[in-house]
Amino acid sequence: MIEIKQTSPKVGYYGDCTADYAVIFKKDYTVREFIDEIITHRSGEWGCIGISTHDNEAWAQFCSIKCSYRWGKMESKFSDKWLDRHIESATGHGGYSNMDYILKLK
Repeated sequence: MIEIKQTSPKVGYYGDCTADYAVIFKKDYTVREFIDEIITHRSGEWGCIGISTHDNEAWAQFCSIKCSYRWGKMESKFSDKWLDRHIESATGHGGYSNMDYILKLK
């Protein structure tokens, strides 16, 4: 399982009802396992999952490597070369049912 913990000062910090989140992993995850976790256990969400290739990629929708999901189903997918890579860390940003994630790989 993963845990999502709010890290920005408060909801509304960005002038809307969104906040920043840390993704806390209870075990080592691959990209494939992370996607399975999101679509299975967080099926009420929608958004983007981006893979960070540069330290300055702060928003998942602007990552060059990304996919999208909605209500427990993938709308687009990563190419197979990314799916078995292990995740070093992840962050989230969102509010209500929207959650975008950025993955930093090992």
